[in-house]
Amino acid sequence: MKKETIRKQFIEKRKLVEDKAGKSEIICRKLLNSDLYKHSECIGVYASKEDEVDTTLFITQALKDKKTIVCPRVEGSIMNFYKIKDLKDLSTISSYGVREPKKDANNFVIPSSIDLMIVPGVAFDYEMNRYGYGKGFYDKYLAGLYILKAGICFDEQVSKDNLVGVKDNDVLLDVIYTDKQVITKY
Repeated sequence: MKKETIRKQFIEKRKLVEDKAGKSEIICRKLLNSDLYKHSECIGVYASKEDEVDTTLFITQALKDKKTIVCPRVEGSIMNFYKIKDLKDLSTISSYGVREPKKDANNFVIPSSIDLMIVPGVAFDYEMNRYGYGKGFYDKYLAGLYILKAGICFDEQVSKDNLVGVKDNDVLLDVIYTDKQVITKY
C-alpha cells in the first residue's frame, strides 16, 4: 500500500476514536508525569485541531509549571517556533487550519534551545516512525538537531506493522504516548 493510502486509513481510524477528550487527558497526564517533561525547560508543542489528541491541558499545565512553551508557525516552506505565555497567543489561523502564534521577533526561539518536542502525527509504529500530514515540516525542522521527540496519539493510531515508505530523512521519535501504552525505542 502507498503511504498516502495508509495515511488516509489512519485519519479515518482517528475520526472513529471514542471519548477523545478522556483519552486526550490520559495521554497529557502521562506526558506531564514523565521524566522527559520534568527535566525539560523549553518544550515545543503543537496546538491541536480536529480529531488530534487535545493538547490544551498539556499547554495549560506546562505554563502553570513555568515551562517555556513554544508553538509552531508555518512560514512559507519552513516552520519556526515562537514562545507563548497564554493560549490566547495562539490567535492566528494558518492556511492549514491550525492555531499559531503571531510572528514576533521577540518571541522567536532558536531550535537548539528546545529540550523536548511534542510531535503530531497521523500514524505511528513500534519502530518509532510516524506519518505526519505529508508536508515534512517537522522532519525538516528536527533534522540534525538533538531534541527529544515525543509523539502523542490515540492507541488506534499505532500500526502493528511497520509503516511503509519511511525515508531516511524522516526523523524517528524517542517515545510515543498513547492512552493505553508508552512506546520507547530502548
